Amino acid sequence: MKKKASLIICLLTLCCLLAAGCSKSSGKGKSSGGKINIMLTVSDGSDTFRASLADAAGKAAEEKGITLEVKDAKGSSETQMNQIKEAKDADVIICALCDAGTAQQMEALAGDKPIVFINSAPEEEYLQKDQYIYVGSDEAVAGELQAKYVLDQYASKDTLNVAIFKGESTHSATKGRTKANKAALEASGKTINYVYEDYADWSTDTAAKMFRQFLRTGQD
Repeated sequence: MKKKASLIICLLTLCCLLAAGCSKSSGKGKSSGGKINIMLTVSDGSDTFRASLADAAGKAAEEKGITLEVKDAKGSSETQMNQIKEAKDADVIICALCDAGTAQQMEALAGDKPIVFINSAPEEEYLQKDQYIYVGSDEAVAGELQAKYVLDQYASKDTLNVAIFKGESTHSATKGRTKANKAALEASGKTINYVYEDYADWSTDTAAKMFRQFLRTGQD
């Protein structure tokens, strides 16, 4: 069941819901001493946005008296799988997937522990009410807003040559935003030419390097 809203606000709310939900279960989902334990595995802790998610979750957990352990998978799905497999003391797992296509494996490794996926959405078929849910923004809206900005800036032009620097190839947001971006551009009635398109992995430095390479091709 996809829940689409402000990610950080939802994370704050989720910590409250998880605490309430686990405390109602008959002994299960409650660690010794009555404290809720949550394990948060972040796909890449060096990424500014993902680090901000971990910080927000940490503050919310502290306010609610919840124990939160943060793990950094450093971009490795194998590392992330091991983190979930070893989360013996966790009542609930929050997971920012390294690869959106590994959700089913993560669920199998988690056993009966519920998982809240964030930041990168699994396929709908791997989500299940009250067990495996996704909290994140609507990527179609993000893509539409990006396209709208471009169209507003170049309202007087009938033809646009567009270069697209995308995020990670395994991230759901990359696919969702790119699809919506192109759909909005093409619905504008303008002639849209995609002169360059590649993955920059959310990195400004990588995108800048790729853009310099593109400029050397001499394309407009």
